[in-house]
Amino acid sequence: MITKIKKTGNSRAVVLPPAVWDLLKITEETPLEVTTNGVNITITPVDPQEGDFEASSKRVLEKHFNVFKALADR
Repeated sequence: MITKIKKTGNSRAVVLPPAVWDLLKITEETPLEVTTNGVNITITPVDPQEGDFEASSKRVLEKHFNVFKALADR
């Protein structure tokens, strides 16, 4: 698929056709993670149950702190 960047106010937007929305099962409310390797842009729907990586890793570290400490002390 080829698309163009469109100006929206002071920002720019990439418009995705409805077929892409349907394929990815996303809506206007779906959080999307945008990443780049400096050449390509990847847009990935975020599972709201997973949340972001930072928040998830913080919960795991807090919940299992003693296990990680014991392993580090070995």
